[in-house]
Amino acid sequence: MAWLVKGAAILAFGEQPPLLFEIAPVFFGASLLGLGLTLTQRAGRRHAVVALGSISLLAGAVSGASELAGSLLDVSILVASLSLLVGLVVLGRHAPSRAHRLGWIIGVSMIPAGFVGGVLSEWDERLLEVPLVGLSVLWIWLGWALVRPASAVPANQ
Repeated sequence: MAWLVKGAAILAFGEQPPLLFEIAPVFFGASLLGLGLTLTQRAGRRHAVVALGSISLLAGAVSGASELAGSLLDVSILVASLSLLVGLVVLGRHAPSRAHRLGWIIGVSMIPAGFVGGVLSEWDERLLEVPLVGLSVLWIWLGWALVRPASAVPANQ
């Protein structure tokens, strides 16, 4: 949601709200960590995704904390983003659940989305946000897919 609000605000008003960009990697890393912990495939893949999710979560937390301190550490955003990207791709397209497969789709979509955003930003810098808003909608869908199975259990069980 943070990136959706950030992207919509930039597209509509040309201004980035404070902290939404910097706090999002914490939630992305936590999501990847959750995907890794619920992965039922081979232990090696599960351990890799959990490790990359943990790295992404910690680097995202460092990024957010450094922004609050007034000195953003760009390397922490880079580490959070790269570990997130690799972790999502490691999930694999034949993952056991819809949420895991959606995570993989987000991972493989990140590179083309960045390229499209770069091309669009040549016309107007705000347009960089268009593919990021699209990715944020996929992340929201992923969150729904992760929560939905738990809430779909019938009350009599």
